[in-house]
Amino acid sequence: MFKDTFISVRDNIVKKVTNPFLSTFVGVWIVRNWEFVYSIFFFDDSYSLQTRLATIETYFINYSIGDALITVSITFGILIITFVFLSISRLIVNFFDKTVTPWTYKITDIGSVVIKENYQALESEISRLENRYQEEKETRLVLRDENERLEKRIGELISGDEEKSESEILEYNEADLGLDKIVDMLNESQEKSDVLSIITDIRVGEELDKRNSLVRHLVKFDIITFEEQSQRFREFAKFKVTDFGKKVIDRYLLS
Repeated sequence: MFKDTFISVRDNIVKKVTNPFLSTFVGVWIVRNWEFVYSIFFFDDSYSLQTRLATIETYFINYSIGDALITVSITFGILIITFVFLSISRLIVNFFDKTVTPWTYKITDIGSVVIKENYQALESEISRLENRYQEEKETRLVLRDENERLEKRIGELISGDEEKSESEILEYNEADLGLDKIVDMLNESQEKSDVLSIITDIRVGEELDKRNSLVRHLVKFDIITFEEQSQRFREFAKFKVTDFGKKVIDRYLLS
């Protein structure tokens, strides 16, 4: 307990001593009363202890409030002037560090020194490109998986893995005739790559332009249908492939 009390008192004294106002006030007071301070330490040998104490007591009795206010005013003045000069010196240092030094390096060593603003701008651009690359990479992975799925589907259809009865192969009902008619129309009016691109975009959740002629064409024949309006653009929306559209796409891939 005594140790904690001692540490607390010591820290408090250190805090007070290092206070700018208090230390400056003591310094000003000593300078203004240097004769009194000097006499305390260098009394004549003829002075007794009582005489010395009486001398000190007399000084403090005669010490007026006006003298104290003068000392305080001088202390504040010194502090203000000190901080003003410190601010000016910091202004000069910052000016040379931020303006003069980069300008000097730019002229004398332009090949190896880059201004901080230029470096930060370049770093920001690199970070943006890295994020864009990562997004493109993820999109490519999704498209690759979708392409593999479609290729597998084509292989299954060609190899006959999907079992169909002889009646299903030889006889067309109205739905089969409708499928063939729509497939023929797609083959005549659209590039296969364009149709597959639209279907792939739908399956990976991309928004499509409702004004696109191919999109409107696919909606008209119930191959795709509206699912959700875009939150960003009024002309865009998300679509989904209908059950009928899945049959059309399968037949279209084999055509």
